[in-house]
Amino acid sequence: MSEVKYPVSEADEANQYYERQKQLKQQGQINPDYYNAGGIEAIDFIEAHSLNFNLGNVIKYITRAGLKQGEDRLTALTKAKWYLDREFLREKRIHNA
Repeated sequence: MSEVKYPVSEADEANQYYERQKQLKQQGQINPDYYNAGGIEAIDFIEAHSLNFNLGNVIKYITRAGLKQGEDRLTALTKAKWYLDREFLREKRIHNA
């Protein structure tokens, strides 16, 4: 007799996803140590403040500047500046429209 499979709820699916992410993190496959520099992950800060893509990337690159292996501080700050400039222009267009 075959096993009856019930649909997975969104909550169950989310729990499975977060459990898998936790396992990958413990194995060092995602979220290297520099993601948590200062005790908070950039993504947690970004989501807590409902930042858009551009501003989220500014935060991400600033908080990780000089910590990612193979990437110097200036490279990360240049990326942050690029996203900040882009956001500045976007805001300027909105308010001048």
